[in-house]
Amino acid sequence: MVDDFLGHIQGCAEIEESVAGIFSTRAAGEAFFIEGTNRAMLRFTLRNHLCNDLEQLKDTELPAHRIRQDVSRSPGGDSRLFLNGCVGCHSGMDPLAQAFAYYQYEYTGEEENPIGGRIVYTPGVVQEKYLINGGSFKEGFITPNDSWTNHWRQGEKATQLGWLSPLGSGEIYTSGTGARSMGAELANSQAFAFCQVKKAFRTVCAREPAESDRVALGQVAEDFQTAYNMKTVFAELAASCAINSNL
Repeated sequence: MVDDFLGHIQGCAEIEESVAGIFSTRAAGEAFFIEGTNRAMLRFTLRNHLCNDLEQLKDTELPAHRIRQDVSRSPGGDSRLFLNGCVGCHSGMDPLAQAFAYYQYEYTGEEENPIGGRIVYTPGVVQEKYLINGGSFKEGFITPNDSWTNHWRQGEKATQLGWLSPLGSGEIYTSGTGARSMGAELANSQAFAFCQVKKAFRTVCAREPAESDRVALGQVAEDFQTAYNMKTVFAELAASCAINSNL
């Protein structure tokens, strides 16, 4: 009976560990954990929730030691393509996408039935998709677990993203374990707050923000960071749009 109880507690702990907000929803898993390499989950998180795509975060000066083996260092036989292009995105993306190393999405039947799929979480066991195409560059990074590092804490993009929490004593980058803590890291940025305000603005004001709106949006984003209450964001934007429409 004791063994059964401990097994139940262990299972509950694993379930709790796997829950990571939108990352662990069925819709997100079906869209971004299905097949692929799980990099899509990070890329579309940046696009949808920080309003920055990888091209906007490209930085060829960041360290490349965490880029996986499946990325060729000389695509087409030309290493300049990697050094001037590929490394700029992968050096920031791969260390963060490692947070999803235990996630997979699979369908329970032979056909891709939308209601038949599920997220699979394998604590302690890295999904095979992280280890594919190892021959592309054998000296590349081999994913051992779901620990992540945020290289965008340094370099020219650090200011663009506006990290809100300071680095610890002696830290160069922030790091953590699992998707939940990585999501918290991304959310703890000015880019995340401004992105939510920008999306709400489109909904409330029925137009794209103009340059003249930037100061007002910045103030709403700053207010949002105090409590992360979207109701307040919509209320402030509704008032702002009503005033501006009457000018």
